[in-house]
Amino acid sequence: MKDAFLGFLLLGAVVGFPSTMAHAQEATAWRCELGDHEGIDEGDARTAAKLVCAEVQRGGPAAGGVYQVGLGKLGSAVILTLDADVRGARDQRQMKLSGIEEVATAAPRISEALLRGKSVDQTERLGGLTNEETKNAKRKQGSMHFALGLFAVSPNMKSVAPGVDFTLHYETADFAIGAGARFAGKTQDSNKMMYDAMHIGGRYYLTSAEVSPFLGGGIAWTWLTGNGVESNNGIGAYAELGLEILRMHSAHLAAIARVDVPAYSLARSGGSSTSYYAPASLGMAFTF
Repeated sequence: MKDAFLGFLLLGAVVGFPSTMAHAQEATAWRCELGDHEGIDEGDARTAAKLVCAEVQRGGPAAGGVYQVGLGKLGSAVILTLDADVRGARDQRQMKLSGIEEVATAAPRISEALLRGKSVDQTERLGGLTNEETKNAKRKQGSMHFALGLFAVSPNMKSVAPGVDFTLHYETADFAIGAGARFAGKTQDSNKMMYDAMHIGGRYYLTSAEVSPFLGGGIAWTWLTGNGVESNNGIGAYAELGLEILRMHSAHLAAIARVDVPAYSLARSGGSSTSYYAPASLGMAFTF
């Protein structure tokens, strides 16, 4: 009797397993499809939907979600929409494009916005802006800029001197490279000092977002002098880190921390010994 009962349970499990798996698959399945696309060529519309759906899949769609890609014409512009229906909860994101070709640029952003609960504006990245967005004073990729900065430097860690710097650089979404000069000095008290530098270097931006931290460095020729030491100059290196904001606009602002590492020391007055100084500075720079 016991063996018969166990056999019955086993038979029920075997028979019910496919049904259980089917329900599980139905619960976790999702789909993405082309919706309304009046005024858009059928082939173009299907290709656009495939691009957006591929990004939805890459971003992690919700279990049981139904995603629909819509396309419409507004004059010469194309309106791209992405709708989601997840068990009755509906959401939508929309972008205005200058042409159907821009779906390739817009697909990652519109899917990220919908899947992550962001606005489309929050997905803006350098290298991923549409023509409609760059019409509104947002800069193109790769351009020359001039920067003017103010900083405070401490060559000997005993007092601080104010200074100014000037930089001409070429900037892209990921990096900047350029040359500049900076001048600082203090003559009002017993801790007199002078620090000047000419430098060539670059920066690497850690993100392509509107606000991005960066790391930088390069080579510099510096001039140093101070109380009790003889002035000297020579080549060296520098390193910097900072934070830049308003990166998608032609004018932006950066906060910078920098340290210079000269390849020389300063002789003390009288020539009896030498001292090594590595000037450290904090500043702000306005780029336009």
